[in-house]
Amino acid sequence: MSIAVALPAPIYSSVVPDPANATQLYCEYNSTEGYFTVTYEQNCFFVCAFLIMGFFYVRILQTVFKTRTKKRHRTIRLIFCIVVTFFLGWAPYNLVIFLHTFTHHQIEFFTICEVTHHLDYAEYVSKLLAFSHCCLNPVFYVFVGVKFRNHLKEILQKILQTPPNKDMQQTRTDTIQSHGSLCSNGNNCRGHSTTV
Repeated sequence: MSIAVALPAPIYSSVVPDPANATQLYCEYNSTEGYFTVTYEQNCFFVCAFLIMGFFYVRILQTVFKTRTKKRHRTIRLIFCIVVTFFLGWAPYNLVIFLHTFTHHQIEFFTICEVTHHLDYAEYVSKLLAFSHCCLNPVFYVFVGVKFRNHLKEILQKILQTPPNKDMQQTRTDTIQSHGSLCSNGNNCRGHSTTV
């Protein structure tokens, strides 16, 4: 499904030279229809994904609220963080690219040069925020999810645990064997002590 959703972007894109400098190339949509298709598809995909995610997390919360475990507030906090982060990460980007389509539709307010510049900057920042969302989910699982944090701690302890030094073990073994041989000669072990 993700591949199918991502296909229109490369299909409707082509390499375009910069009008000011022909040596610099950019990847742009080759038609207005293609731009509208990709943008509206992105908007619809975001809304559907958010609704589906919201539905299932609500169902999970209903189950959690029925339990009487003391740790249920941690599960609620984790779900809340995931949903809010997803919305704050992707909603601004989808809103900005939707408003950008008004420029291509020649709606008067959105054809003002200053407004289009602000939309360009907003799209750049919101795109960085949206792509950064992919890095934030694991962070929430680590810091909010107790089970995940405990399992991660166990794995790291096993990886970072240093094996015992074989040279030290060999030295201790040789020392014990030498003391044992002294005591087994029929002489008293105390007799080997030297008086100063």
